[in-house]
Amino acid sequence: MAVLIPVKLESLKQLVEPDQFVLLSKYRARRKYVLALRSTNIEGLGVGVSEGYFVMLKLSLAFSAVEMLARVISRKGQLGIQSEVVVKAINVGKFDKLIAAIHNDNKRRFSKTHDADLNRWRNLSLDSDLTDFVYQCRNFIFHGSYTPTETGLASSARLRALVLDLAMSTLDAGELALQNWVRKKSRTIPKK
Repeated sequence: MAVLIPVKLESLKQLVEPDQFVLLSKYRARRKYVLALRSTNIEGLGVGVSEGYFVMLKLSLAFSAVEMLARVISRKGQLGIQSEVVVKAINVGKFDKLIAAIHNDNKRRFSKTHDADLNRWRNLSLDSDLTDFVYQCRNFIFHGSYTPTETGLASSARLRALVLDLAMSTLDAGELALQNWVRKKSRTIPKK
């Protein structure tokens, strides 16, 4: 993916209503926080467990940021989150423990969850939109019974690196969506 140059926040004031600008400001603040978040140190937990919480927290906060953005640019559902390395890892089973844990947690919490739902994560194409996967991960850590040990994140530095890649891909998707929206919106504003 090409290097994205973030849209300057002040340049968006003329494109949106004040309440939308507040949401864009919150998006940008969350994005900045996610980029600055480097680690967590949880007293009493081993390094792998602590880092397992860290990567899922970073992914969840990244998704929270792009969710805020989606409210302004009217992008509901798919946000275009893509990562070839993550898709390849999912397809070869590297994420099987995490996917199974999410699925089992959903079954416990939601009566309409079926075993067939688990199959949607098999044989993804390299350009698959991972928005729903990231959404499920975020819900799992904040609302479910997430543990790094159960998901394989505590014992696998490679898997944790893939989750970090997905967090960065999530932020990139948000910024790309914002750039495209600004380009489109700018064409509809009359020149002075």
